[in-house]
Amino acid sequence: MKTCHTLLVVLLVFPLAGVCATVTLTKDGPNTAREGNLIEYRLEVVNTGISGVAGVEVLDTLPAEVTFVQAIPTPGGSYDSITGIWTLPTL
Repeated sequence: MKTCHTLLVVLLVFPLAGVCATVTLTKDGPNTAREGNLIEYRLEVVNTGISGVAGVEVLDTLPAEVTFVQAIPTPGGSYDSITGIWTLPTL
C-alpha cells in the first residue's frame, strides 16, 4: 500500500517581538507500507528567527486507508485526530 498523503501547513504566524521569525517544517516517515504495518511519522516545526511566534498550526491529513492510532505532541501543543490539526505552543 502506498502512503501518499497531503501535508498542508497553515502558519498563522504572529511575531511576539519584531518581524524576524523564520519557521521551517520537516516531516520524516516511510514512503510506503504494507497492510497491517505500523507507520510512524515525525513532524518538526522550528523557529530559527530571533522573534517568537504564536498561533502556529499544521494540518496533516492521512490517507483514507490509514487508521490513526496515537499522536505525541510537544509539551504545550495538541493534536486533533479528527481534523488532523496540530496546534503548537509559542515557538
